[in-house]
Amino acid sequence: MKKIKISVNSEGVALINCPFCGLVKQVSMQKFKGEKHLLKIRCECKQMLNVELDFRKYYRKSVELSGMFFNYTMAEKTESSSVDTKVQKCKIVNISQGGIGLQVLEEPVPEVDDNIRVKFNLDDNKNSELDRRLVVRVSRKKYLGCEFTDLEYCLYDKTLGFYLMA
Repeated sequence: MKKIKISVNSEGVALINCPFCGLVKQVSMQKFKGEKHLLKIRCECKQMLNVELDFRKYYRKSVELSGMFFNYTMAEKTESSSVDTKVQKCKIVNISQGGIGLQVLEEPVPEVDDNIRVKFNLDDNKNSELDRRLVVRVSRKKYLGCEFTDLEYCLYDKTLGFYLMA
C-alpha cells in the first residue's frame, strides 16, 4: 500500500493526489485535527492509500547542520553569568519559517518553555549564519522542537525564505 504525505491548510482542507490514477480531490480533514494523523483512503480507482496528514503551519525542511546553543533559562536558574561555560553543541535536524528541530549533543538537555539562542550556518551558497532566539516547545530525550521568539521577523527573513524554497 502506497504511503503519501498530505499538507492540510489552515482551513483544514487537503489536496489528495492519487499516485495510481492521477485523480486530484479536495477533502476536508478538519475533523482529524489533533487526533488521527494516519488514514487509509480508497481512491475512486479502487487503490488503497496510506495518507499521513501534516497540520503544520509552515513547511519543514530536513537538514543536518552543526550548531551551538545557549540556554538562558538554565543560566538564570543556576545564577551563572559565564556564557562560555553554558554554550552547547547541537545538530539542527529540521527548519521552517516558524522554528527548528535540533538534537542536543551534550548534557544538560533544555526543558519545555526554556529560552535558548541558537547559532548555525545554512548549507546555502553564502554559508549564511542564523543567530536566533527560540523557546522550547517539545523536549523528547535529546530532541528539541523550538519556536522562534522573533517569529514576525523570521516570517519575512529573505535568507531563511529562499533557503526553504531550495
